[in-house]
Amino acid sequence: LKPADVTLPGEIEKFTLANRTKPSKKNQAWNIIEGVLTGEGIFADREGADHTLSGLMEIMTRTPRFFINQASIEFKGTGTEQFAPPLNWAEVENLCKQNNSEALIVLEAFDSDSRITNDSKPIKIKDKEGVESTIIEYYSHARMEVKSGWRVYFPKDKRIVDEYRFSDFMTFDSKGSSPEQALANLPNKRDCIKRTGYHAGTTYGLRISPQWITVTRSFYTRGSDYMKMAGKKARKVNDWKGAMAIWKKESSNNDKKVAWHAMYNMAVGCEREGNLDAALEWANQAYNRGHKSTAATYVNILNRRISEKKRLDSQMNNKE
Repeated sequence: LKPADVTLPGEIEKFTLANRTKPSKKNQAWNIIEGVLTGEGIFADREGADHTLSGLMEIMTRTPRFFINQASIEFKGTGTEQFAPPLNWAEVENLCKQNNSEALIVLEAFDSDSRITNDSKPIKIKDKEGVESTIIEYYSHARMEVKSGWRVYFPKDKRIVDEYRFSDFMTFDSKGSSPEQALANLPNKRDCIKRTGYHAGTTYGLRISPQWITVTRSFYTRGSDYMKMAGKKARKVNDWKGAMAIWKKESSNNDKKVAWHAMYNMAVGCEREGNLDAALEWANQAYNRGHKSTAATYVNILNRRISEKKRLDSQMNNKE
């Protein structure tokens, strides 16, 4: 369970989500003109903002720390990447009370920008008779950038506990037998905005909520018959306790290489069990006995995990 980048107040358990990217009358005309000039279509950014909120909703359903509901709440804002002044606290408090939540997450700003580049290269092909020839293949690349701005309002303390603006981008590639065909094969700009916006929403969700992630570790399965046996137990039948019993014995092997491999494997086994302190102890033993760089890398990984675990414990606030 990876901790969030920022630690929010422990009293927060449930969020209400709101969209403040709808342009005011002053900015609405410019949004329409911009959509026509850029080819993105009228109100494409509005659809992109909706998908950004959907991305946040999706990632927030996976965290064991918070609950979130998306009330049909819309505010008028700048309609651009710029923040509007903060919402009135009485209004924030009322919205949270209506939706039985402790905090309000607001997508305050949204804007998109795209750039298309083209290139080509010769490639060799063979016809049915096996005769080789060279043709030119053409490529188009669309880089869609989305700028979003967020605020998390905590009415209990009348405090904005997170205010964050960032850019996220995705690239889309296509190819064709001519420059025109390559360009035509790209997704349309509206679709690119939606997909990039969704990604931006998940990125912000990772910033504010602990999330489950998958990590990979390698371990040694050779060096002695016992190491092979332990490797099969761990890898093929998922008998990690049996494997660790063997590795523990092999850590005293007179063969230095076998011993430090067994120590390293013990560190992996302990980490898998969630015992990070024991894992670090075994990894340090492997470092002192064997291959310095491999063990040192793992020691650094475990130290980072232990540091993150302290932050995670603070964020989870006994809610696991």
